[in-house]
Amino acid sequence: LVQLAHAYTVFARDGELVPLSLVKTGTAASGEKLLSTETARAMRAMLELAVQPGGTGPRARIMGWRVAGKTGTAHKQENGGYAPDKFVASFVGFAPASAPRVVVA
Repeated sequence: LVQLAHAYTVFARDGELVPLSLVKTGTAASGEKLLSTETARAMRAMLELAVQPGGTGPRARIMGWRVAGKTGTAHKQENGGYAPDKFVASFVGFAPASAPRVVVA
């Protein structure tokens, strides 16, 4: 999940991948530009739809905040294979969607 959260910083930071930090350092990190600002903002808009009513992750909504993210499911591993009827759910996202400050997974 840490890797997913790190990947989503690209959308949250207008296309720039910055080093991952689990604590607030007080200084802005610089990174590598991977996507255009326009592409990153388009992705943010699409990811915001997932938490709206009718989307796959409406339970991630926070009153008064614009949240963006993506849900996922996978079969659980069991006895050296995958259980056909057991699943793991995940969510990765960020808020506020208009000017992201936090990424979670």
